[in-house]
Amino acid sequence: MKYFFKKHAWLLIGCLGLISILGGCYGYGPGDNITLPIEFADDFEHAITTVWHKGADVPEDPNHPDQKIAWHIEQSALQIQSGSYSAEFYLDGRQGHGTIWLTRSFQVPTGKSLSAHIYFSLYSKDESVNPIANVVAYASAQTPSLEADFADQQPANQSKGWRSYHFQIPVASNDGTIVVAFGIRAAFEAKMTYYVDSVRIVIDKQ
Repeated sequence: MKYFFKKHAWLLIGCLGLISILGGCYGYGPGDNITLPIEFADDFEHAITTVWHKGADVPEDPNHPDQKIAWHIEQSALQIQSGSYSAEFYLDGRQGHGTIWLTRSFQVPTGKSLSAHIYFSLYSKDESVNPIANVVAYASAQTPSLEADFADQQPANQSKGWRSYHFQIPVASNDGTIVVAFGIRAAFEAKMTYYVDSVRIVIDKQ
């Protein structure tokens, strides 16, 4: 009887090992069980850092050596489109450049050509023919770290009040993860505050 169970135990281990090897050969991974489209929405009703990661590439403050210019991304109730809160983006853009953003990672099917659709509403207190800032967006397998990483942009002062934005960015991932980001880039030498609400991200096949 002991021999019977020992024999079948080794047989089971051998079968599991074979399945593991075949899974590796055929590229099975955690991303292969994910179905499309992937949809995500956020109205900033929870603390921002529980859902997003903050990022910035900003210049040094000429009045305070070895310090960066002031910026923040915080939950706010001052301007709201949906729910009780929005995200306040503040940037001291008096140096004429600098970008601040929020990022979030998503698990996606591996080895597929995808499109990341990024929707959100932005509140601008003024309308301006000359843009004071640009709204930027990003999607890639890598996390953004530089202002230059954000190639997709639209003017932030197209109208006074709330305005809807949509970016569609092609993206692919070999390891089953992509990073989506959006934010504000200074386009004029001025301090600036904007509010973002009603974020929706859809990741689907191209």
